Amino acid sequence: MELATKPQKQLIVATFLFGFFTGAYLYVTVFAPAYSDGIVPDLRSSSKDNDFNIQATQYGACLQSGLTCPTYELDARGMLRALPGVPLDEEDILVEIELTSADMRLVKNAVREATLEAYAATSDREDCAQVESNEYRYMITNGADTYTLDTCRTDFDKTSELQEVLEALFEE
Repeated sequence: MELATKPQKQLIVATFLFGFFTGAYLYVTVFAPAYSDGIVPDLRSSSKDNDFNIQATQYGACLQSGLTCPTYELDARGMLRALPGVPLDEEDILVEIELTSADMRLVKNAVREATLEAYAATSDREDCAQVESNEYRYMITNGADTYTLDTCRTDFDKTSELQEVLEALFEE
């Protein structure tokens, strides 16, 4: 008994060759250019364990003042990008500042020493006056974890050491 006839063997070889050339064509024309253009992330260089990012948004009294509320972003390289509050009819202006290594050390130490999990717990504060005061919402990525802290809606108090460090940094 013969395992495969000659036409069946030819079909198997032709299928293999068609798949090989199709895969090579797709790799050269689609995957390789997308990878080099940054569309496909380079997982070797974007290790989640080393991520550090802080996004901050101010809200509350700034909404009542006729200005847009300021927003900030600080990345691991020490680059601070800010959109300060401007009148509602004006265009936002992006301000970029590079922090000193001492300032970055101060911020990273404050984040490392803070109890981010406890600060992120939801809270209904009775002393929260969103309209009369400025409140802050932070998205802090430290390593593989991201925490949302809010001076009004979570247990993140305005008098905490981390809040004082961040507010001083973003209000400069």
